[in-house]
Amino acid sequence: MKRLIQYSRCLLCLLLIPVSGAIVSAQEEEQITEVPVVMLRQSVAVFNFENRAAGPPLVGRGMADMLVTALVNSERFTVVERQEIDSVLEEQGLGMAGALTEASAAEVGQLLGVELAVYGQVTHFSEERRSVGIRNLEVGRSRARVDIDVRFVNTTTGEIIFAKSFEGAESGLGVVLDTETIDFNSFDSWVGTRIGKAARQSANKAVREAVRQLSERPWHGTLISVASDGPYCYIKPGSKSGLQRGNILYVYRQGEALIDPDTGLSLGSEETRVGKIQVLDATIGEGQASKCLIIEGSGLSRGDLIKTG
Repeated sequence: MKRLIQYSRCLLCLLLIPVSGAIVSAQEEEQITEVPVVMLRQSVAVFNFENRAAGPPLVGRGMADMLVTALVNSERFTVVERQEIDSVLEEQGLGMAGALTEASAAEVGQLLGVELAVYGQVTHFSEERRSVGIRNLEVGRSRARVDIDVRFVNTTTGEIIFAKSFEGAESGLGVVLDTETIDFNSFDSWVGTRIGKAARQSANKAVREAVRQLSERPWHGTLISVASDGPYCYIKPGSKSGLQRGNILYVYRQGEALIDPDTGLSLGSEETRVGKIQVLDATIGEGQASKCLIIEGSGLSRGDLIKTG
């Protein structure tokens, strides 16, 4: 009987050794060659603009679409889909244009997991006809003009990175387009019109200024969740921002917000590095998120910031 017990113990040890070794090997295999992080695109949420001009009510929605197109074409930003923004705005009771402030825009931007929130106003939106005459010859000529005020907000601190006005104008021969007939829900229906070209000019100017202002600002992502079945976590964004398999990133946790006692505005907060991760798969959700191996740290949680150093 004694020999049987000893034999059973030895057999149990033999069974455990390869299992333990397999677990270690699986984790070691996840350790892949480090790939340097190159320039990453910053994530942006663009909210419908408030219409303070004489144009139709949906001008603000059309202007936001124009700005989204300019941001994407710059190849420096990734932009959140409109449906995702509308869903969060509805949950927060901020569905009406004009209800946003820098504080609420930053709050919704954090819920969306983006670095920047963009909102603003359309302050001028018109197309006017002018007659140009030389002796007995008179030619009808129209001029479209679109002015916008734009604000880019850091969603982490609520800081307005920059706020500026931009003007776009386009002139040409022909009749004046009735802006009331434009379908601003359809980008293609008005982008080629004179008023659409003027709007595009103002949007392009805003994006060029954004690229200039933001070129030196550090990139950051957001931790979405920590896996329950291994040393893995999921972060936002993914390959759409330029992340690649093998990139090494660092996890930071924000401390208590520092509030200016005079203005009530956030002055930011202290950040503590709490982990180190490596990107394993940057194609989750068609490149909107990444699966990462947790190399260092414990207790990582949703909302932690992801940085490159």
